[in-house]
Amino acid sequence: HRPQATSHHQKQSRGNMEDTKETTAEATETVEVTPSDEEKHNVEMKETATVAKRDKDEEATARADDDKKEETVTAKETEETTTKSLQEEKEQAPKKKRKSITPEAPSRTSKRSRKQVKEFQPDNFMAEKDAITIIEGRGTKCEDIPNVKEKIESLNNNSEEIIAAHKLLFRANIGKPASNHRKEHLLAFSGYLPKLVKEQDKEEREKSDEKIETKMSQKAYKLKVAELKMICDVFDVNRFPSTIDKDELIERLLDFLSSPDAKHTNKRKSKGSAKKKSSGKAKKKQEEEEEVEEEEESEEGKEEVQESQEEQQETGKMPSDKALRKWVKAYVACFNTDDVTVNHAFETASSKFGVDMKEKKETLKTMLVEEM
Repeated sequence: HRPQATSHHQKQSRGNMEDTKETTAEATETVEVTPSDEEKHNVEMKETATVAKRDKDEEATARADDDKKEETVTAKETEETTTKSLQEEKEQAPKKKRKSITPEAPSRTSKRSRKQVKEFQPDNFMAEKDAITIIEGRGTKCEDIPNVKEKIESLNNNSEEIIAAHKLLFRANIGKPASNHRKEHLLAFSGYLPKLVKEQDKEEREKSDEKIETKMSQKAYKLKVAELKMICDVFDVNRFPSTIDKDELIERLLDFLSSPDAKHTNKRKSKGSAKKKSSGKAKKKQEEEEEVEEEEESEEGKEEVQESQEEQQETGKMPSDKALRKWVKAYVACFNTDDVTVNHAFETASSKFGVDMKEKKETLKTMLVEEM
């Protein structure tokens, strides 16, 4: 009987297990199909919250747009009102008069007169550069000396001779307008020493003449011998013989340029002055005048020969202080001051004058110190 009992017990247990499975399956089916009320309530609350939030956001954006529109409208209205008010003020305000630049005339009651303002006007620098002042010298104008006038007019305005002479007498840097009138300046030249004035003191005049002479001698000694000969040809100054010393050439040239005179030139008759045919009394007068001119020329020639002989005799004699001073100025202008020594000056002076200069050595030394 035991085996049957176990089988029956087993059957009962199996039946109980099946019943429990069925009940659990039914319970699960009911949970899946029908949710609880709390869950439903939660879902509904979430949906209502999202809807309310969306509505609030839409309302906020709408309000912001309305505020912006209102602000723009109010800004435009304020701008229009301000512009209108400014226009009205301008129209109502009286127009102000401009201040006059020219100063008003002083009133009768005022004691002090108002100063007038002078406008600045720049100087014409080109005109100053081109302008050349020709002083009235002690000699005759070159255009009044026939042979000198003929010589200057025969040369070209831009020739080497005219340029060298113009550069010596006037300044070197000139503009184009002035360079076109070089010959006119030379013809109007009447000496670099100014005209004598009666009121001027003799000592002052000698000092000023000495300064001008030293300046011109310095300019002349800077030139070469060939340039000096060219300038002598321009003014028809005698530059012969060909072996002439530079000192003597400068002395002849400066004697003419200081106060131009026909006696310092070659005194050649101008080519253009041809004899005109005449008859009767006019012809006799002309012949008489020619004879007088020939006699004067012969006398002047004799004077020149005597002067040249005297100069030759003077070479070999002790020079005067004035002549020595003149030579010292030329010496200092010609040589470099660093190379100048008393012994060198002593040797050159003794060879120049052809005399032993021992007696004048101290005076020569003092003159050199003064000029340097």
